[in-house]
Amino acid sequence: PAMSATKGRSGDPMFIATLIAEGLTAGQLSEAGDRLAAVGCAPGASRWIDEGRAADLEFAMHPDAARAALEGAFPACDAAVQPIAGREKKLLVADMDSTMITVECIDELADEVGIKAEVSAITAMAMNNEIAFEPALRQRVALLAGLDESVIERLVRDRITLAAGARELVATMNRDGAYTAPVSGGFDAFTSRIAAKLGFREHRANRLLMERGR
Repeated sequence: PAMSATKGRSGDPMFIATLIAEGLTAGQLSEAGDRLAAVGCAPGASRWIDEGRAADLEFAMHPDAARAALEGAFPACDAAVQPIAGREKKLLVADMDSTMITVECIDELADEVGIKAEVSAITAMAMNNEIAFEPALRQRVALLAGLDESVIERLVRDRITLAAGARELVATMNRDGAYTAPVSGGFDAFTSRIAAKLGFREHRANRLLMERGR
């Protein structure tokens, strides 16, 4: 069922809208408040989380109307609407590839042996539900058979870039007492290294078996 709300007995707002965008301006924040007011959300205070990138707007009621008013209101801007109560989360389980890092690790491995296009095509089909995950993984691993184990360390060092804000997100969640873990449909040889770089408490992925360093 859709959420509904009025102000609490203390008069405090019950919801919060977070705007996230590179180059977010004070003018856009003000306009967002006007948009909330126009649909009867009774906006309250606003504040920067990270000036120019993320800001909170408190409001009292009609979260569905708030979401509709803010989604797509500004270019390349995400809008998250949620109750204030329970906003501070205690668990972060994050996908790793193309989320906490900017690449797909298995595709980068394939690039080392000159078959990135072939492996990337299988990856894309799996992500689009055109092929089941398990056979897609087995197909890609078979194509990589014989690759030297040292390639993994080199890729992590030279070619894998952390996503913008990933380190700050994990550090903030850890600071506030949350349990944090990356997950991947790829391999633990990568998640273990990325988890250590970012400060995750645990990691989960498929185990990549090695024989004589390959």
